[in-house]
Amino acid sequence: PGYLSNLAISLRARFDLSGDRADLDAVIGAVGQAVTATPAGDPGLAGRLSYLGDALRTRSDWTRNTSDLDGAIDADQRAVAVTQPGNSERLDYLSNLGASLRTRFQRARDIADLAAAIDVGRQAVESAPSNHPNRGAFLSRLGLALLRRFEWARNVADLDAAIDALRQAVAVTAPGNPFRGTFLSNLCGALHTRFEHAGDDTDLEASIDAARQAAAAFQPGSLQHNMCLSNLATSLRARVTRTGDPADLDAAINAARQAVAAFPPGHPERGGLLSNLGNSLRTRFLRTGNITDLDAAVDTGRQAVTQTSPSDPAIAGLLSNLGTSLRTRFEHTGDRTDLDAAIDAGHQAITHALPDDPARAVMLSGLGTSLRVRFERAGNLQDLSAAINAGEQAIAASPPGHTGRAGYLSDLQNSLRTRSQHTGDSADLAAAIGAGEQAVATTPPGHPSCGGHLSNLGYSLLVRFEQTGSRADLDAAIDVSGQAVAATPLGHPARAAF
Repeated sequence: PGYLSNLAISLRARFDLSGDRADLDAVIGAVGQAVTATPAGDPGLAGRLSYLGDALRTRSDWTRNTSDLDGAIDADQRAVAVTQPGNSERLDYLSNLGASLRTRFQRARDIADLAAAIDVGRQAVESAPSNHPNRGAFLSRLGLALLRRFEWARNVADLDAAIDALRQAVAVTAPGNPFRGTFLSNLCGALHTRFEHAGDDTDLEASIDAARQAAAAFQPGSLQHNMCLSNLATSLRARVTRTGDPADLDAAINAARQAVAAFPPGHPERGGLLSNLGNSLRTRFLRTGNITDLDAAVDTGRQAVTQTSPSDPAIAGLLSNLGTSLRTRFEHTGDRTDLDAAIDAGHQAITHALPDDPARAVMLSGLGTSLRVRFERAGNLQDLSAAINAGEQAIAASPPGHTGRAGYLSDLQNSLRTRSQHTGDSADLAAAIGAGEQAVATTPPGHPSCGGHLSNLGYSLLVRFEQTGSRADLDAAIDVSGQAVAATPLGHPARAAF
């Protein structure tokens, strides 16, 4: 068994350098034989089981093969079971098991897996002495599990605890440690998530700083370096909504392009990287009006979808992003083919999304917007009714406190107001204003969407004044429209419309 294990270690080192799947397959074959040949009670059994679990989990990251992930969890559980409490290596096995369980949750969305991942992650952290060499890894994995649970259940305490664990992971890991870059990258993602939730610029700046430090910690051109660049692109694109600085947007696109270039076709991460690039290109189009950027956004969005397996849970989000770019191009060119394709992509996104996927709400809201736009062009009331239905489902799928709820309320307001203008139904207009008021009330001052939500509400109040002649509505429309302008920085492309 020892010879087989040594062979597996050498093959794994070559796989880590080359990415050659044949080497990884050989690793699994060799260490699997080593495990089979190791008798119960042998002190080397637990380590070989854990090594097998890690290799199977790595292969599942490439192939999305459920049986590999199940096999990894089984091997990790056996490694924990055959190791006595108090053995320092048991902490590593617990942490590895938590990583496998978290990965399976991300694929199958079984909340029991995530709860188990957090439980074993906490066991590893709480049992590890402060000077344990892998304490940073234990903290980082626990932080990721807590972050996933926040994304699922929207409990802010989980998000704060995730960031605290991830910051500790970085703090206990010395510069030069090969894992420090990974811990910084994980921290970047959590800080960006909290920025999106609460709108605190301090979190956004810290996210950008962590992404830059993470990228600098890896060899330029490596897959890890370029994944960090993609994370940096996401945070820089978000900062543009605050500052309007075109240099941030150019840097985001450059970073995203480098990330895509480093991942060959067929790599499971490539689709997400392409979609991220497309989002940045679409954002620059909205700032500059350069149609070349929008065409490139649509093209990269399509590549993201075609290069991702239909069984991959990420496909729903990629389809939704593509739909947004197609709708944006229709609004610029008037090409009905793009709008129909946007709606088709939106419907496909909903079909692929799991019923309790936390991203389902944003997909429903995006589909609703596309349907409303088609109604505005073609006048088919069925499209408008479907848009309202999608908007109502989006709100139902996003409980109070959900990051995107205010935006979904504002979008639903637009659809209800449009139907009221078409049918004369005052109940729709009252419901539109109610949704708009909720959107404004739940958007913190300084949030990037604050101006847009205020402007939408102002327009709805103006429409009601036009229908009823109510001076109070006119005064309120002027007041909130003025707030919309005040909340929007000079140079923002939407400020003139407000």
